[in-house]
Amino acid sequence: MNRLFLQKCVSLCFDLGKKLKTTIVLLLFSFMSFGQTPMFYNSTYVGGANSIPFNPNISTTFQRAQFVWNPASFPGSFSGNITKVYFYATSTTSSVFTNCIIGLATSISNPISASAWFPTTTVVNSPSYTINTTTNGWCQLILTTPFYYDNTKYLIIDFSSSGTSAGGFAINQQPIAALNPGRSYGMQASSTPSGADGNTPDFGIDIVPATGGVNILPPIANFFPSQATTSSVPSDTVWINSPYNLVSTSTNTTRSYW
Repeated sequence: MNRLFLQKCVSLCFDLGKKLKTTIVLLLFSFMSFGQTPMFYNSTYVGGANSIPFNPNISTTFQRAQFVWNPASFPGSFSGNITKVYFYATSTTSSVFTNCIIGLATSISNPISASAWFPTTTVVNSPSYTINTTTNGWCQLILTTPFYYDNTKYLIIDFSSSGTSAGGFAINQQPIAALNPGRSYGMQASSTPSGADGNTPDFGIDIVPATGGVNILPPIANFFPSQATTSSVPSDTVWINSPYNLVSTSTNTTRSYW
């Protein structure tokens, strides 16, 4: 009897453990799916809703847009590889964009113009690209190819498509005097924009160190990354998910970590 009772207790505990593990996994998945906040962003301003370029079905001149942000737009950012970009949407939708092309570029000055598109590096080229949005929340655009960003320069994004399902969506934006023009817009296939104005959207980016890694850990005492030279101490952080050398500031001894 005692052995049977013990077996039932063990079985019950095992079942509870599996359910608890499943619950934790689901909670983590939920957090990862909906807790999308950019590492660095310019604003969460609500207002000035505009559908360019995320509702190309309204007009062919809504198919494409280029936006620009200056170095001061992303406080705390660092130079590195952009892996994701974000816009602050005005509604909850799930839209599939046909022939979607996303490009990124940097420039020493604001290059936006009504007379010419600024050349960019393609980071997404998809025949069918899905974007999920929430009302006054960040929508995440994952890049197929990371883009190296110099945080001392202006950042430009080029988004275009030939059409979308579910009516697309609008984004929050506002005129910013330091970024005028803030965008140009037009047809996807056109060699020149249809126009330009001072509107600048809420925008965010995720950056990882160009040497590799995904996250940044808290500082480790008495060590610094040898990302410059051992004679001057740079930022006291350590990047994970890639080989990295740490140098002791007291003994100058190098150790490698993975």
